[in-house]
This record gives sequence, structure tokens and C-alpha cells, in this order.
Amino acid sequence: MLTLEQLQADFYTETQRNRVLHGALEAQATVVGSHERAHARALHRALESHAAKQPRFDFGGATEGAAAFQRTTSRRGPRFTG
Repeated sequence: MLTLEQLQADFYTETQRNRVLHGALEAQATVVGSHERAHARALHRALESHAAKQPRFDFGGATEGAAAFQRTTSRRGPRFTG
């Protein structure tokens, strides 16, 4: 779970660092990115010494433009049923 949160946090952080989003899309990424970073920090604190090292991610261009960002964020992940 921590690795997923780190992936999401890094994705939004890298996109924002690249300054490729504008307007409402930039605002959405700012809000979601701050939430993802908070999730990653909270999980890291909860796991303390059991937390895995921060992995490095390669987003393959998904953070380098608004269209690529939108395609990536609009994809649906696996569905879980319970």
C-alpha cells in the first residue's frame, strides 16, 4: 500500500514540477497531489522502521504534457469486489 501511495505522490509531484498543466487541470492536480503526498507520509509514519525504501519511478512521458497526464489519470485500475 505504501508503494502505491508513493507512486501516486511522485506522479503528481513530477507533473507539477514539469509545469505542464494549466487552469482547472492544474488545480485538480494540486489538490490530488497534496492528498497523495499526505497519504504516503501517513503510511510511512505508521510503518516506521518497517517501511520500504522510497522506490524510483519512471512514468514514461506521462508527466510531460497535459494530454498524457489526462490519459494516465483517466485510466481505471482493477476493480475489487468484496
